Formats: sequence, structure tokens, C-alpha cells
Amino acid sequence: MAIRGYALLQGAMHVLKDASTYDPTIWTRSIATNTDGTIYFPVRPNNSSVGMIATDSVKSINDICYMLTKQGIYRITATYVSDERGLDHISGNIDAKLLKEENLDKAIAFDYEGKYGLAVNGKVYVIDYNNNGEAYIWNGYDASCFLQYGMDLYFGSSNSGKILRFNRFDDDAISHDFDGDAILSYWYSKVFYMDRANYFKMIDEVSVTLVPYTAYRDWE
Repeated sequence: MAIRGYALLQGAMHVLKDASTYDPTIWTRSIATNTDGTIYFPVRPNNSSVGMIATDSVKSINDICYMLTKQGIYRITATYVSDERGLDHISGNIDAKLLKEENLDKAIAFDYEGKYGLAVNGKVYVIDYNNNGEAYIWNGYDASCFLQYGMDLYFGSSNSGKILRFNRFDDDAISHDFDGDAILSYWYSKVFYMDRANYFKMIDEVSVTLVPYTAYRDWE
């Protein structure tokens, strides 16, 4: 099993390895002191249930480690996760699409404004960890790398050679485009009966809001 990456969590270093049927996939290296005062670094096996598949998917956020596995996006919330209580699967609502992507081992991640984003094949799979783990999928982002500079998040494309900046909510009105091109968007509504199909109604206003992905919706 190859080592895919490392993550710092609660004063310990986690060694993240490939998936394996029998061998531990997460090892923990900590620091300890002998009775004679010498310092040593014990390494112990930690978990065998999941293995990381994308080196650039690892992010340590608020003392929590996020990573991509063959089962989806997981987060490690405790130093020792051998009993799996400190290991959470957080991408269940978007796994149906995420796990069908090709070249998942090349996925890259960012942490920006309370969101963990995983980019692969022109899409970004987003976990809003500050909002109950709601999940979204952004399309049209041919990202090969990410960089946060100040309050801005930039991404570069190895295909186009461009470096682009994500729009912020406080940008001016002309920022609602993609590199100068209008963003194509549309939506279909269902037929609204307001609980009573045989009643006439007077509707003053209808508001449209963006909702996260859920496992039971068909968004195709």
C-alpha cells in the first residue's frame, strides 16, 4: 500500500494510505517522552475501513481532516479512529455522481469560506461544513490548482492556461459572468396547486432558493 498523504490532527500526524482489505489504512504518529526524558515518536495502526485515493484531496480544517476515499468524502474528527466513531462519511448525498467520475485519484481540494470543495473533470463537489454539511455540485470549473490570496480564491487551468478568480458576494454587478461570458442557467418548476387544485388563488410573490443535493432527488 502506498502512502497517499499526511494530515495533522489534534497534535498528531496521520499517515493516509491506499485502501486495503486487511492492512491498516490510517496510521497515527504522535510524540511521547520516556521516563528518562528522551522524546520518541510512536506509530500505531488506526483504521482499516477506508483508504484515501487522491493525494490532493486532503485538507486539515479546524482540526478535522477531510479526504477522498473509494466510498466518498470522509472526515477524521478524532486522533484515534479505530472504532470508527471519529470517522464520518459526509458525501452521501452526492456520492451517486461523485463516485462515477473518472480519474478520482487526480481530484484536488480547497477550503474556502466554510466550504470544502473537491474538483475533478470540470466539476466541483462542495461540502458546506459550516451549514450542516449541505452538499452542492458546481459545473464548468476546469481547475488544475487552487490558491487563496487574501479573501479571494483563484484557480488555474492546465488546459486553457488561464488563472481565474471566484466571484464573491460583495463583488459588483458586472461580476456575474464566467471570464466575460454570460452564465447559462435555467430551472423548471413543478405545477403548484398550493394544496388545493380546485381552488382559485391569488399569488403575490414566489421566491426561488437554492437547495442542497439530497439522496432522494433526481437532478438529471
